[in-house]
Amino acid sequence: MVRTLATEVSPRGVRVNAIAPGGIESDMMLKALAGDPERSPKILGRTSMNCFGRAEDMGLVAACLCLPAARFVTGVVLPVDGGVSIGF
Repeated sequence: MVRTLATEVSPRGVRVNAIAPGGIESDMMLKALAGDPERSPKILGRTSMNCFGRAEDMGLVAACLCLPAARFVTGVVLPVDGGVSIGF
């Protein structure tokens, strides 16, 4: 969808990108992990940075995509997942 939309609107100077977040520490996530003590280490074991992200990590990436430095970036899905997508 990101690529299709970028293809359609890029000629008019509109950029389209998406952020694919990994495990982000939030109330909902902490609640989901609370009842299963083995789940958190299992998730972190697949995350090369060995930590969960924070909401501000997503906001900072979104802000970077809005900067003039990203003027030539469009049609991408940017993983912000602490290395999960590396698949090590």
